[in-house]
Amino acid sequence: MVSSNTTHSQGIPENFWAQPKSRTLDELRTNEHHGLSQAEARFRLNQHGTNELKHDQHVSKLELLFHQLNSPFVYILVVAAIISGYQSRVTETVVIIAVIIINSAIGFFEEYRAEKTISKLRGILAPQARVIRESVEQKIPARYLVQGDIIIVEAGDRVPADARILEARGLRVNQAPLTGESMPSHKRDTVISASSALIDRQNVIYLSTLVVSGQATAVVVATGMQSELGTIAREVIQVRETPSDLVKKLRQLGRFLTIASVGLALLVLLVGYLSGRELLDTFRVTLALLVSIVPEGLPIALTVTLSVGLTRIFRHHALIRRLSAVETLGSVTIMCIDKTGTLTEGEMMVERLVLPSGQYRVSGRGFALSGSFYQDDEAVSVAKHPELSQLLELTSLATMSTISKEDLKRDQAKQLTDPTETALAVVAAKAGYYAFEREEDYPEVLELPFDQEQRYSASIHRVKEQYRVIAKGSIERIIGLSQYIDRGKRLRMTKDTREALVKQAEQLATQGYRVVALGYTDHPRNAKLGAELVNNLTFVGLIAMTDPIRPEARGVIEKALSAGVRTLMITGDHLLTAAHIARKIGLDTQGEIIHAQDLEHHDLKGVAVISRATPRDKLLIVEKLQRRGEIVVMTGDGVNDAPALKKADIGVAMGKSGSDIAIETSEMVLLNDNITGIVAAISEGRRIWENIKKIVYYLVSTNLGEVMLIVAALAMNWPLPVLVVQILWLNLVTDGVTSMALTVEPAEGDLMSRPPRDPKESIVSSGSFGRMLLVSAVMAVGTLLVFRLNIDDLTYARTSALTTLIFFQLFNLFNSRSAIQSVFNLNWSANKLLVTMFGLASGLHLIAVYYLPLAGILGLTALSFPTLVVCLAVALSIVLVDELRKLGRVIVLSWAKTQTVFD
Repeated sequence: MVSSNTTHSQGIPENFWAQPKSRTLDELRTNEHHGLSQAEARFRLNQHGTNELKHDQHVSKLELLFHQLNSPFVYILVVAAIISGYQSRVTETVVIIAVIIINSAIGFFEEYRAEKTISKLRGILAPQARVIRESVEQKIPARYLVQGDIIIVEAGDRVPADARILEARGLRVNQAPLTGESMPSHKRDTVISASSALIDRQNVIYLSTLVVSGQATAVVVATGMQSELGTIAREVIQVRETPSDLVKKLRQLGRFLTIASVGLALLVLLVGYLSGRELLDTFRVTLALLVSIVPEGLPIALTVTLSVGLTRIFRHHALIRRLSAVETLGSVTIMCIDKTGTLTEGEMMVERLVLPSGQYRVSGRGFALSGSFYQDDEAVSVAKHPELSQLLELTSLATMSTISKEDLKRDQAKQLTDPTETALAVVAAKAGYYAFEREEDYPEVLELPFDQEQRYSASIHRVKEQYRVIAKGSIERIIGLSQYIDRGKRLRMTKDTREALVKQAEQLATQGYRVVALGYTDHPRNAKLGAELVNNLTFVGLIAMTDPIRPEARGVIEKALSAGVRTLMITGDHLLTAAHIARKIGLDTQGEIIHAQDLEHHDLKGVAVISRATPRDKLLIVEKLQRRGEIVVMTGDGVNDAPALKKADIGVAMGKSGSDIAIETSEMVLLNDNITGIVAAISEGRRIWENIKKIVYYLVSTNLGEVMLIVAALAMNWPLPVLVVQILWLNLVTDGVTSMALTVEPAEGDLMSRPPRDPKESIVSSGSFGRMLLVSAVMAVGTLLVFRLNIDDLTYARTSALTTLIFFQLFNLFNSRSAIQSVFNLNWSANKLLVTMFGLASGLHLIAVYYLPLAGILGLTALSFPTLVVCLAVALSIVLVDELRKLGRVIVLSWAKTQTVFD
């Protein structure tokens, strides 16, 4: 072996899992027994850095604030504030600046929850590592581990770095956070194929995974950002989150309004110049135009709409971490669902017991200690079935897990070791057998941990004047060690009996069960304790367990499909296990079941299940779906899901079983891990999209009416019908107050019977824009008419014009409830807030008109009762015009149907 003190390692050995350990040690310039020297370790630490996950990107609070200000709406208002300040209009300037500050503050605090992804990943690293350096075993902080270090791990340890196993004894490692496997992986020193996937590399242990049993010595091959976990961390950093559909649409609207405002401002300047207007007067008109075109209430209304949706979703035990995700859920077209802990409980449970006397079914859920035993669908008392009682009592003694008194109080076991061991302890507890009681009478004197080569584990207990050996493991191994079978009495095991038992075990395996066989034997007290005592067993029975399907899983998939949302299950499990799960939840009828290695040769349209998927596969799947135009939900709970969760349009993490990294990279968290919350959120998201369109119609049409009013007055060389400060008051009363009522508007019809909306659908469609132009023109014409009738007193005329315009917009609020149904056919009691807000806004404006101090600030004066009646009558015409439009639509559609019938 080459000395480790004279040369230095160069990168990760290529395909180190496919070569003998001696070659890996040579390439890493280290020694299995002596380890690295302290000097060499320091050199490598300086050369390659610490064993930590690094993140160079950091978004400061100032950058977040700048992001809020980087908006077309803000640009327009800033220009308006500058013009107003230039003209020494203090009130107008202060009001505009206040609007900018309020809207920016809302966005800032919405996005202030900075990304904690990498810090959470750091939090799961082992703080200490056992390492051999200069032939001395020592403990050092895991961050100081370097490539080539010889480490020692045992049950309960979190693996401190990626390492190639040199020697292992009964080693099993829980890789679920990294690979998604539901069962711990057996690890040993071996050589495997270079093409083996990460999930199949039996001779490698990975950073952050947990050793559940056994011990091992290994050589570190990768640390920190070079590890598999580091690869995921880099992917999380590099993955660019897809902007929400709502954000995209609002950007389009913002660009449109910006272009429109610039164009109109230039037009105003040009017209003002050509008509010989004074520069100051032209600036005043331009300022009014800029302020009128900005829907100041839109950001607040959208935030409230999304917040209301968030509250409704929370009632289904789901939490939305980013408000914009609420709306995006409504356009989802496919759900990529991780099997373990999402479609399944994530907790192994014994469901079948096979004894020579017959089969028994076990009820319950997960690690809950409540449950019953059934034979032929009839509940049985364990005490009246001696063979069943014996199997369960032996099981309670054989398992490495235990049920504590605290578990009994909670009626829920805590997984301390292997989930298989916990499941065995739970099924014994359901019959009243607890290790902490049994071992008082039958103390354990020796434990033989599971050995991959022997394929069994055993425990030896003192029973009166004998040693009782209880062994459990693979059916082939336990039957091979058994000479007898317990059929109420001890009988010789025959060849036919062995074959029948193996066949039963195989049938259970094809149904997706993990099968454990159990046997025992007795030896005199003078026997030498050791593995040699595991022979001449008496076979007792088979224990069949599974990670149970969540009861709600099938229903969720069916509901999603009826709403046009396809489900794609992605799992790290083997193809057969994945296929079994698919059959249970009905996914096998929705598409093909494939291996992740075959992804390139399949159109994802025809795929329902992908097995043996790695983190990179999951990310690739999401990217391929998004390139095809799909809006993707990705569910997951492990570290391995983080890149895909971040890349997906909606990442959904499990609140109970989810890792911190999965939760931090997700947009939505299922607090009780119940995926029914996803379908409820999709329904709510669709409703929110409809309400957002109504809000945008209401706000943009009202602002468009203001623009038409100002442009028309300019074209006719009239004085401004409304001043800038009056426009801001108008927008505050109509936009900021009344638009809130549309946030709780009930859905029109069954939204979940419709297909997902086209992601390319605009917030403002051509039909909606035409409707806006119509009602906006009515507003402008009606307001100009009232203004002209009172032109002799400019202040009085502006007050009457403002009052007419405000009530135009308030009556338009009722139009906004539906673009199709008549206002008079809608259920008014379904949205009492709308009537309340109408009354509140009306009251606020009347106070402003008749309360002298406020009227003076806004440049208003009291109106006579006849003038007020005229204002209301003219404003009410907007309802009549929209009702005529709806009637015309019905007539045209009826005529079109008639023509179709005749054709």
